[in-house]
Amino acid sequence: MTTTATTTTQRFQPYPYYKPSGVEWLGHVPEHWEVRKLKHIADVRNSNVDKKTAEDEDAVRLCNYVDVYYNDYITDDINFMAASASSDKIKRFSLQPGDVIVTKDSEAWDDIAVPACVDQEFDDVLCGYHLALIRPHAGQSDGEYLFRAFLSHAIRDQFRVRANGVTRFGIPRDGLTSAMFPVPPFAEQQSIAAFLRRETGKIDSLIDKKRRLIELLKEKRTALISHAVTKGLNPNARMKPSGIDWLGDVPEHWEVPPFYSRYRVELGKMLDEKKITRSHLVPYLRNIDVQWDSINTDDLPEMDIEERQYERFTLTHGDLVVCEGGEVGRAAFWQGQLPRCGFQKALHRLRPRDPERDNPRFLFYIMHTGAHGNVFVSGGNPNTIPHLTGEKLRVYRFPFPPRPEQDEIAARLDSESRRLNNSTALADAAITHLTEYRSALISAAVTGKIDVRSSAVAPAITTIDSVASGTAAAVLDAEIVARFNAEGTLRRTKRHKATCLCHYHAELDELNADFVRDAAGPRDLDLIERANGVAQERGWFEETGSTDEGYSYHELDHAGHHRHTFDSLYGTRMQRIDEVLIFMQHKSREQCESYATLYCAWNDLLILGLEPSHDAILEEVLVRWHPKKAERSLLAWQSDLRKLEKSPLIPRGFGKPTRQPDLFT
Repeated sequence: MTTTATTTTQRFQPYPYYKPSGVEWLGHVPEHWEVRKLKHIADVRNSNVDKKTAEDEDAVRLCNYVDVYYNDYITDDINFMAASASSDKIKRFSLQPGDVIVTKDSEAWDDIAVPACVDQEFDDVLCGYHLALIRPHAGQSDGEYLFRAFLSHAIRDQFRVRANGVTRFGIPRDGLTSAMFPVPPFAEQQSIAAFLRRETGKIDSLIDKKRRLIELLKEKRTALISHAVTKGLNPNARMKPSGIDWLGDVPEHWEVPPFYSRYRVELGKMLDEKKITRSHLVPYLRNIDVQWDSINTDDLPEMDIEERQYERFTLTHGDLVVCEGGEVGRAAFWQGQLPRCGFQKALHRLRPRDPERDNPRFLFYIMHTGAHGNVFVSGGNPNTIPHLTGEKLRVYRFPFPPRPEQDEIAARLDSESRRLNNSTALADAAITHLTEYRSALISAAVTGKIDVRSSAVAPAITTIDSVASGTAAAVLDAEIVARFNAEGTLRRTKRHKATCLCHYHAELDELNADFVRDAAGPRDLDLIERANGVAQERGWFEETGSTDEGYSYHELDHAGHHRHTFDSLYGTRMQRIDEVLIFMQHKSREQCESYATLYCAWNDLLILGLEPSHDAILEEVLVRWHPKKAERSLLAWQSDLRKLEKSPLIPRGFGKPTRQPDLFT
């Protein structure tokens, strides 16, 4: 069992009694469940409705393969294909609410039996070719439960192993109808389906946020690079017209010469199968091997390159390799990964004519701007198939600052790119974790490994719509008290800074927080007082003491009883909450205050669309936060900022910015 699956089953109670299912892959099932073949609980119809339109048939709309493959639910939001069908096919394959449609043919075996559930009434939509229509027997099986069961890897594996084919796979009707399904009582199927719709909906919403974040990070990186290589780092530099439409004004002291005057351009060797003698074989790079700032050297093909051609058609450490076709301008550096390597005609090799004058790393960022700004696209039309020929590239005019400025810009962009790439990697990891959790949750629910009946009927605290923010904060603070009380360092300041960092880092909308810029860092006293009231009422903990320094926490009789609600409310964001709490372990009050202040200043800059450089973050803290912040040494702030950058707690511009308290407005 995977870690994700184990975590999933631990967060919910199992059924009280189980029995052998009689099916090896399924194992034990709840005692009151049955295991039945699909044909005994649903009608299975393999569609033969094609995409043709005939004059003697009625006009219909078709739900096709891609409509099912890319959607969980079939609704009228989908742009269905227009077609026609005979009256008997309309009668047999018209969609009804609760129907399940699955893919029965595919080019890949693991794309067999991908399901979607029909979620509304249709007058004219039919199940199309390459699909099977599964209609549950009334009162015996629930359509949405069957849809979720098809999503379980354990159940879907039955169809994958039964699929026939070599280059294209298909599952026969018997392969579908004879598949075994766990079958709870009908009302329980509906409860499981309702639970999974609610829970997967929340997970999907989080995944969408992460994907949007990744897109925003990419856009931010592109904008940063474009501005730096065309306008420089000095906002006060005097500008001049470049004479080039896409470039606009550039700093007055920059040059904009034709490219050939600064760099040598060499197109790779044409691969001629007829002339291969295999007597001078050298591995070579193809277009696909060159990605942004990354070159693949595994399993490279070989071509004949004689020694006299090495200077022209092989690479030297530091060469910039640029794609001639495909995503034109895509570039990466050759770092001498192989003793000898050539490059195919689909690639250009760029070398500065005067290495003392030009930094290829700066040029890399120019190529990034050109590629992402469609500068290299023929006629400015991104729908054409572009090629960046050597002749075209040599006459392009690019901006070139003096070498020291090229170095400074390249170093700054390297630093910012690393930071943004780290944020992107964290978001990607979160998507992977959420996707695995989603899959494990579905499988555990439909195979009876967890009992979600009470969760489905009376959902636990899950969203701001169902729980006051004070309760959401109390649940989080009960966990903070449970984690930190034993180490003896927990006081109000540490608790509040932990709550603050969890709010921003784990994106806890539920807290509905409003942090102000206090002398002791970000603060929302109203939130902490509301949490205190709920925690004491629930018997989780109470806050004792009369001053900030003296506040401590006493765990009450029901300490630990917050756990189920905490798992339900924050389960999908547990990893980020853990990152905060692990980071803050054994930290002093001053350290907690410092890290929370730096994090929020950094996050505020991102929210406002400003560049979060070291200087900007420190200026935000020392000048715009609170006068007491300037009493701490600059070196101490700089040291803590560097430590924060190396931690998992990298701001992403979530939430609303901290604000000045009324005293300072």
